[in-house]
Amino acid sequence: MERLFSYIGATQGWPSPVSLEGTAHRLIDHDDDLAEVRVKESLYRFSNGVELLYRCEQEQQQSDDQLCAECWISYQVLNNNGFAITPSQKSFSNVCQQRFWLKMQAGQQRPSE
Repeated sequence: MERLFSYIGATQGWPSPVSLEGTAHRLIDHDDDLAEVRVKESLYRFSNGVELLYRCEQEQQQSDDQLCAECWISYQVLNNNGFAITPSQKSFSNVCQQRFWLKMQAGQQRPSE
């Protein structure tokens, strides 16, 4: 069984048993009823054929000096290429929450991984 942490960690530059092979990015700006929203999507491809979609949605009117500005971050395995990856998706409400989850997962990583 593969851990989603290994893939997300690799996209963040953390040591990982999987290697990143390619990335495609796109930015989407749109207005909803209350604010201007910027969406960043990245499709990560790994050398084992797995594809992971990263999506971050953030209101543009937030102050840049906020330590952990609210945003909506999600990761979803689009193509598991036959690997059992758990969980298959993960969401966060800000970058600090994501960073904390990564640190906790790294602490739980077994030496054989």
